[in-house]
Amino acid sequence: GGLDSTRSGIIYLSETISKIAKQKRAFNEKIVASKVSGDDNGFSFNNASDVNFSFYKNTVEFGNQLISPIADNALNYYRYRLIGTFYDDNKNLINLVQVIPKRPKDRVFTGTIYIVEDVWAIYAVDLSVTGQQTQIVPVDTIFLKQDFIYSSKNKTWLKVLQSLDFQYRILGFKGDGRFTAGYKYYELQP
Repeated sequence: GGLDSTRSGIIYLSETISKIAKQKRAFNEKIVASKVSGDDNGFSFNNASDVNFSFYKNTVEFGNQLISPIADNALNYYRYRLIGTFYDDNKNLINLVQVIPKRPKDRVFTGTIYIVEDVWAIYAVDLSVTGQQTQIVPVDTIFLKQDFIYSSKNKTWLKVLQSLDFQYRILGFKGDGRFTAGYKYYELQP
């Protein structure tokens, strides 16, 4: 119903506003508002818990346990190449590090991770993974981007934006999609 005469268009659209509470391992989400158009066909990241990806953990739950580029044992799975540096608005030196899998069929990512010099915090990630690696069969490639900002009030780096783009093929049909999450109004000491 969402396709035009050229068989192009939006077949699924979902928007959600949530309040999230997280303490150690407990993750609680209260959906404040939600609007859905179309049919997700069983593939949706409508809840914040579905897209709660943290590269600070050794593995990233993504249909399959994928090895984080900064995991304790990451050197067994990745090679790294410094491809550049720049200073952010707060005069932090940011290292652009290319993440290269040693064995491309392993449960690993490919792309770039941005690391803050001296504090070794993640500034951003721009990584991809194949459907075969995640064991999500109809998906060709998934692209995951995250952006962080430094909170001088809380003296920590906070995730502010995450986008998940994907390309898929099912029974000869091709398509793509995007799930975007924006994070704001952090209360780290409520």
